[in-house]
This record gives sequence, C-alpha cells and structure tokens, in this order.
Amino acid sequence: MDIRQAQKKHIEWLSIDASQQIREDLQVFGANARDFYSRYSELLKEYPRQWVGFHEGKVRVVGPSLDEVLQHADAAGLRRQRVYIQYVDPDPVLTIL
Repeated sequence: MDIRQAQKKHIEWLSIDASQQIREDLQVFGANARDFYSRYSELLKEYPRQWVGFHEGKVRVVGPSLDEVLQHADAAGLRRQRVYIQYVDPDPVLTIL
C-alpha cells in the first residue's frame, strides 16, 4: 500500500462525527493550556517539580512522573485528549531559536 492509499483509507476512517470530536477535543485542550499558563506562577509555588494535569480550570491530577499522572487521569475518567499535562519546572532551560 502506497502513501496515497494509506491516506485515503485514513480519511475514509474519519467520519464527520470523529472530525467534530477531534475539533472539540482540540478546542478544550487549547483552553486548558491557556488556563494553565495564566496560573503558572501560582502552580509553580504549589507544585514545583511535579507533573500537573489541568482540566476545566482546575488541577485534576498531580504526580512525580508523567506515567503516574496519566494513570490518575485515566482512573478519574478524564479524556486524555482534553487534559493539558505539563511538568512544572522552577528552573526551566532557556532556549533561543
């Protein structure tokens, strides 16, 4: 199967309902990311060196590893596609592009 056939098969797999769900998930994820960053200084004080799962304006899951946070998010019934998860680093590496 060449790449065009694979792409066509993938597009056929994505129904209109799936496309709408993906769009909604991305919108919620983006809102969660914006909310996370608007509260970053507060989160830095409360959760330094922790992985934080943020959803619907609140910290929903916290843990020392990404795997643990994902497990807690799954156990809480949160959709991974919508939860913004990031490591809260008090000493971030400066990157200049």
